[in-house]
Amino acid sequence: MTNSAKRWPRHAATFWLLAGAGSGKTRVLVHRIAWLMSVENCSPYSIMTVTFTNKAAAEMRHRIGQLMGTSQGGMWVGTFHGLAHRLLRAHHMDANLPQDFQILDSEDQLRLLKRLIKAMNLDEKQWPPRQAMWYINSQKDEGLRPHHIQSYGNPVEQTWQKVYQAYQEACDRAAWWTSPSCCYVLTSCGLTSRISFSTIANGLPISWWTNSRIPTTFSMRGSDCWQAILAK
Repeated sequence: MTNSAKRWPRHAATFWLLAGAGSGKTRVLVHRIAWLMSVENCSPYSIMTVTFTNKAAAEMRHRIGQLMGTSQGGMWVGTFHGLAHRLLRAHHMDANLPQDFQILDSEDQLRLLKRLIKAMNLDEKQWPPRQAMWYINSQKDEGLRPHHIQSYGNPVEQTWQKVYQAYQEACDRAAWWTSPSCCYVLTSCGLTSRISFSTIANGLPISWWTNSRIPTTFSMRGSDCWQAILAK
């Protein structure tokens, strides 16, 4: 590579890494993060790394720790939903959430929906709980609460809307949340504009995306999700 070609990736604020499986994408990203910390003196808590799976996040933290020679357990490395959950834990008051709010996993969701569908006297074969979970999570991913949904007189849509309404009321009563709910709250309540990212975590200041000079490393899918949040 020419000297100018080498300088560009070093000083680029963002870049998109596109390569096939096993080609070294993680290695490149890990070394980029380590370079930012060791050469640019960036705080490890000012770099957010979004991965597609928890396994990938753990691998990233482990590799960064190996390169830097110290544990990096407190870094902001995780999945899109995991990081949204962590933000809400830190800023539950801004989101009007109780401090002890619970996150439901998919099995918890299914059990709750089975109970609700039975209580509504609906045939579980005609209205499968798993399909109800897909419907609800899809609506939440779009930022839609039950009262936002337009059924246009469609009886199927109206029934799913009623299931969603019953589900949401049950979750609100018990302070239960799901991963799509966390993302919904971050965007719908304006938290990305109201939260002060000078909040202290692990004794160090956090300052992301409020300052274009702070470098942020994204995976491809995580980038799409977080860019949508940052654009709000």
